[in-house]
Amino acid sequence: MSAPTVSSISPSSGPLSGGSSVTISGTHFTGATGVTIGGAAAASLHVVDSTTITCTTPAGSAGTASVLVTTPDGTNAANTLYTYMAVPTVSSISPSSGQLGGGDSVMITGTHFTGATGVTIGGAAATAVSVISPTSLTCSTPAGSLGAASVLVTTPGGTNAANTLFTYVPPPTVTSLSPTSGSSAGGTLVTITGTNFTGATGVTFRNVAATSVTVFSATKITCITPACSVGAASVVVTTAGGANAANNLFSYVPPAPTVTGTAANGDSPVGSGSTLGGTLLTITGSNFTGAGSVTIGGVPATNLTVVSDSSITCVTPAGSVGTVGVVVTTPSGASADNDLFEYRLKVPVVNALYATVDTPAGITPASGSSDGGTRVTITGNYFTGATVVTIGGAAATHVIVINDRTLTCSTPAGSAGTTAGVVVTTPSGANAPVSLFTYVLGLPTVTSVAPPIGTSAGGTSVTITGAHFNLATSVTFGGVVATGMTVVNDTTITCITPTGMAGSASVLVTAGVGTSAANSLYLYVQGVPTDTYIYLKGGRGDGFVPQWTGALTEEGMVSDSGAIVGTAGREVSEPYRDIFPSSSVTQNYGSYGFYVWQVPYVTGGTASGFYPDEAGTAANSGKGRLSDEVSHVKPRQYSRVSTWMIFISQNGLSYKFRKDSVLGWGSKPRSE
Repeated sequence: MSAPTVSSISPSSGPLSGGSSVTISGTHFTGATGVTIGGAAAASLHVVDSTTITCTTPAGSAGTASVLVTTPDGTNAANTLYTYMAVPTVSSISPSSGQLGGGDSVMITGTHFTGATGVTIGGAAATAVSVISPTSLTCSTPAGSLGAASVLVTTPGGTNAANTLFTYVPPPTVTSLSPTSGSSAGGTLVTITGTNFTGATGVTFRNVAATSVTVFSATKITCITPACSVGAASVVVTTAGGANAANNLFSYVPPAPTVTGTAANGDSPVGSGSTLGGTLLTITGSNFTGAGSVTIGGVPATNLTVVSDSSITCVTPAGSVGTVGVVVTTPSGASADNDLFEYRLKVPVVNALYATVDTPAGITPASGSSDGGTRVTITGNYFTGATVVTIGGAAATHVIVINDRTLTCSTPAGSAGTTAGVVVTTPSGANAPVSLFTYVLGLPTVTSVAPPIGTSAGGTSVTITGAHFNLATSVTFGGVVATGMTVVNDTTITCITPTGMAGSASVLVTAGVGTSAANSLYLYVQGVPTDTYIYLKGGRGDGFVPQWTGALTEEGMVSDSGAIVGTAGREVSEPYRDIFPSSSVTQNYGSYGFYVWQVPYVTGGTASGFYPDEAGTAANSGKGRLSDEVSHVKPRQYSRVSTWMIFISQNGLSYKFRKDSVLGWGSKPRSE
């Protein structure tokens, strides 16, 4: 027989006094005659089977203890599987008082907190217990009764002695204030009377903290009111016991405003601006909170913004040359009249290119494409009423006057490499041209590739259409450089496609100033055999063009006048040709060189032939048709799609499919 082994004991820790029921696991326990833990004999020994023993722990000393099982065949090796834990102690709790309803977060300090399994305060279980270290833990207090409460921590080593470390206190009450009203600007010294103010941690007026809070007694507090809007305010005192109920014991009243100065266009304390109005004016003074209107020379200003109790911004109305009064009105009244704004006749001023921190550069960005269309912001003064902006002598578009100092517009076209003068014109005149904006050559753009599809083996000759190709240095398809590139002109390039992976490829042209934007204008497909099945999406069937000799092209778009404009126009009005209203479900040779594979069933068709629109068959023919056109009436119209693919059969007939409906093609139908 073999000596026993001990692998574990559960639970693995307990109090110094012993008495804990434990289960020991291991091997060769049959016939066990004794168990010791830390050298002391365990009680109530029961051999469950050869691998399990239960017993009761003896008293022990703090720390690890060896669990030994003795049988007629020997005793297992020494170990440290069991730990005697000291009884915890609690020395303090912070905060030491809280509200009757509980919910206060507290920290408990003491010893032997490791493995704590619970905390009670006043006999009720605390929540959110978290052991920080052997000497500290945190928890949330439970609800309790008024007065002292015992704080008890329980660990595997036991529970600490009872104490009176925590006190449940009642919430405060507020009965009166003196004075009962004050300025909405704040700053009023008030005395609060009530109960249970001891240890007050704060006072709020309509949820805004008061300052200079002083607790004189359990029934008296003084503080200084914060700023609040006009109206009744609830005064709330907070202590460890909670907060008093809401009330309406204090009223905020507005002070009358005063105006001490204005600033606009660099002029202060008397601001100035155009007689056309539109000047952004900053008004300084006091008691502006709640201001509802500002008048300049008796005329209401617009865009009023109360920045603070001492600052307002607004936009001036039109006026006559001379000084006028600036009057602010609040619910408490209006400020006195004054002469703090001056209307002047002003022509626009555009800031210089090299400006100061306070005066931003006159145009941002300072450069843009020679194609025009760059959205710029122009800064200066006296822009109100601007009717025209020119850059390099050409009129900008989409002019928007933001305020008297800022406007935005879109640049006209210009010559690359030139710096153009910026001129703003208002009814008061125009500034002298300021050379601020530099035209640069536009990035190349790619609008179409013809044909738009080709074999992944490469070698397809294509024509690329776009803009700014004159300085082109390379063309890539899916990141691979094309060969045989020829720049025909600024809008046309020809080249030979490189090899590529099946799927859409981005066609990028790199010229002197950069590379065109990514796109998906070219489609790589597997090699195209002479006899080709066309694989379509959905259940529409596969077409077959024997001895296909044509090309895949992108159908032209037309303008409203009918002129061909490529993909930038609208779709040519043609019916779909990828819907086959035939009853055939097998391959059938049509007299025009087109096979149909597993086409949808439509009542009335026959399997002996298929007619494109050009066949000229009678309108009442029972044979199926390859077109959506019925009886040669005007075909249905469809919304514009990205492109069509045109397959041309050996006899010259074309069959059109939407590019996004074609999955690819091969020498066999998909079912084989």
